[in-house]
Amino acid sequence: MNFKKLLGLAVVSALALTGCKEEKKAEAPAAAPAPAAQAQKIKVGVMSGPEHTVAEKAAQIAKEKYGLEVEFVLFNDYALPNTAVSKGDLDANAFQHKPYLDKDSASKGLDNLVIVGNTFVYPLAGYSKKIKNVAELQDGAVIAVPNDPSNLARALILLEKQGLIKLKDNTNLFSTSLDIVENQKT
Repeated sequence: MNFKKLLGLAVVSALALTGCKEEKKAEAPAAAPAPAAQAQKIKVGVMSGPEHTVAEKAAQIAKEKYGLEVEFVLFNDYALPNTAVSKGDLDANAFQHKPYLDKDSASKGLDNLVIVGNTFVYPLAGYSKKIKNVAELQDGAVIAVPNDPSNLARALILLEKQGLIKLKDNTNLFSTSLDIVENQKT
């Protein structure tokens, strides 16, 4: 499958990863569908930076292929987009994987959020201006990891794959530092 087809396939789902589920009321009549000729518009929260760049390309394809206008609201704090969707300030957001959504929704009581498609998730990596290879890490080296539970687990799994630590269960998507059973650099 070529890149354009793959990107086009991901467009609709990437632009609407998380949306609010509507509660149906018995007395409320069903809304009439929008006329086919009328452009539909959605407001989507995305992270600023590379994710926004990819989302802009997806929005261009959504407009050309589906007549969908996308307005982006940029965030630089992962704690905000789900709450904005839950409150109705956004129609959807595209920035997270399912484990993050599950944990964030549960911790904030956001029971009206549902997954309506998949989005891209950037791989985690290690970055250093001094260290070029993990073998260069000295004993007692300090490594920064994400501060949210699901991405912390992803980082710990990455560190285990690099042979730096050993986890109780390297498939646990919510591992914490308490799950480290061996640390090669202590």
